[in-house]
Amino acid sequence: MRDARSPIEGFGGSIDAAVAGGDLDCQLLVDLYDAAVDTLTLDVAGSSKAAQYAYNSYQQAVDIFSYGAHDLAENCRGWLADPDVEIIVTQQQWGFARQQVNAALEILIPALEYLEQSEQPEE
Repeated sequence: MRDARSPIEGFGGSIDAAVAGGDLDCQLLVDLYDAAVDTLTLDVAGSSKAAQYAYNSYQQAVDIFSYGAHDLAENCRGWLADPDVEIIVTQQQWGFARQQVNAALEILIPALEYLEQSEQPEE
């Protein structure tokens, strides 16, 4: 679950870099998207409340990210398959993807922090 944070953050950073510099690294974007949506499936029924909360939040965050970033990633995937085709990424498309990155992280980060705190041994 902790490994999902990095590609989601990286995807958002790639959007930010493209907006600032004008170039979108489609291979990186697709790789980050695939890494983030390759979701971990666990049975947490017998786990602690903290683990259940973190896992449910993780699944929710991945769903939000996947929904919001899908079109941008698929646009890039299409360009990678045929670089002669001009890729047009509208402000609405990358803007929505960036918003969903933020929304996913707003769910994922606190859940992971809660899980990490609950794993700390009692003093």
